[in-house]
Amino acid sequence: MEFFSLAMKPNPWMLFALVAAGLFTIIGCGPRETPAEKAINDRVLMINNGSEPRELDPHVVTGFPEYRVIKAILEGLVSEHPSDSNDVEPGVAERWESNEDSSVWTFYLREAQWSNGDPITAEDFVYAYRRILNPEFGAPYASMLYVMEGAQAYHEGELEHFDEVGVKALDEHTLEIRLQGPTPHFPLMLTHYTWFPLHQPTIESFGAFARRDTGWTQPSNHVGNGPFILVEWRPNQRITVAKNSYYWDVDQVELQAIEFYPIQDRQTEERMFQTGQLHKTDTVPFNSRDRYREREDPAFREDPFFATGYIGLNLNHEVLANPKVRKALSLAVDRDRIVERVTRSGRAAEGFVPPGIEGYPYRKHLEHDSEAARELLKEAGFPGGEGIPRLNMVVANVDTSRTLAEVLQSMWEQELGIRVQIQNREWQVLISDMDSGNFDFFLISWVGDYLDPATFLEIFRSGDGNNRTGFASETYDQKLRDSLFLADAEQRLRELADVEAYLMRELPIIPVSWSHLMYLLHPAVEGWERKRLGDQPYKHLRFRQSE
Repeated sequence: MEFFSLAMKPNPWMLFALVAAGLFTIIGCGPRETPAEKAINDRVLMINNGSEPRELDPHVVTGFPEYRVIKAILEGLVSEHPSDSNDVEPGVAERWESNEDSSVWTFYLREAQWSNGDPITAEDFVYAYRRILNPEFGAPYASMLYVMEGAQAYHEGELEHFDEVGVKALDEHTLEIRLQGPTPHFPLMLTHYTWFPLHQPTIESFGAFARRDTGWTQPSNHVGNGPFILVEWRPNQRITVAKNSYYWDVDQVELQAIEFYPIQDRQTEERMFQTGQLHKTDTVPFNSRDRYREREDPAFREDPFFATGYIGLNLNHEVLANPKVRKALSLAVDRDRIVERVTRSGRAAEGFVPPGIEGYPYRKHLEHDSEAARELLKEAGFPGGEGIPRLNMVVANVDTSRTLAEVLQSMWEQELGIRVQIQNREWQVLISDMDSGNFDFFLISWVGDYLDPATFLEIFRSGDGNNRTGFASETYDQKLRDSLFLADAEQRLRELADVEAYLMRELPIIPVSWSHLMYLLHPAVEGWERKRLGDQPYKHLRFRQSE
């Protein structure tokens, strides 16, 4: 690693000369060009990624910091629509069709290439799906592919041969996918990185088919097929991707590069934006939101977001295994106070599935009632919190997360006598603790993978890689299975609403707020649309050049 160091003892007269020369340079040249201004001229987008990605292997990760980078360097059968989260554009597949009940889909691939010039074939998709479903690999997001015939059975070891899973390369440029039942929204699911292809020679050369952390995702090794290629990864400093000359739609890509910064402190990222070091922030500090609204700052964006902030509970903990304790904890949370006085955005959550699904019968599952909460805790055998040890809550090491955690900590102690210790974690460590069950509570948000209730409800299926609570219910699993593939769309949504109602009675999680997406965006950035999933395709972005 290269670095710059002044190791020699300085000469005072030399320092004076350097300072004087610097002063004359500043006076003579006028205001300095900020990094953001220079980057606009170079067509380099500088955005805050929120934290350091855990990995860039699409079969290992589950978070937004990883998603933002992966979608720049890999592309699936379809691509995100530039302005509508409920629609898609052609990706590697130039067209597709389904049978009458939307249970069998055929994709026709274009003549596209990997970033090393190799042709992309239908087998690249089959290979990727076999890897993520490989039981030995243990991909946390493998359940995204359970919609395919036989996928869950193969992943759980009930099917021996992958040939029995519902995916087949009919020829080099034709891919057939057979689903468990009618799934008219299937193309929306394909925008998720779990469905992206992988370059088999690269994976095999690093022995990465059934192993993690082999180094194939490092810049010098990575071979992708997205609009950009990975050229730099300086841990905890910056990830840089550059325009991919082999991308099939390269003429559409106006940006020359994107730089992703892992800035976790919200005050710091705000200062960096204001001083011309970023074109886009990850969010906006709580205490700045009203100020931006009042002055109608053109850089301030507040978009509807298909996301829910929630508390996950470890049901393997003796106290939290008691449903009365979980209900008491939920009743003690004053959600209206949190969104009005603390986060200053979003809405108090009334359930887990956020608003935005047309035809979904939303119900109010959650309320605030401290008196009822205290009575339930007493019935559970813990009057005033007596007998409950101090519990720990792991949260991302971000000031906004810490603030919210402190408010919840105060509510539970004041209303129930339950003491909670907050433990700050870097993003990678937080996910690791959640995976290993090293928590009593965790605080996080879930963003929908596509605009459908199932993307929220499926993660609490027994054994799902994103279900870190220990919740396992055959009743819940059966209700979910019965509702997912109904041909009648209205009936399907009603059944899914019943699944959510069951989840909210069991409360392995405590929803807190339905989120808004808040950020600061440089006025020169064009093409960044207000999308419910925050799924902005980078190839449609551009800079408005100054006159």
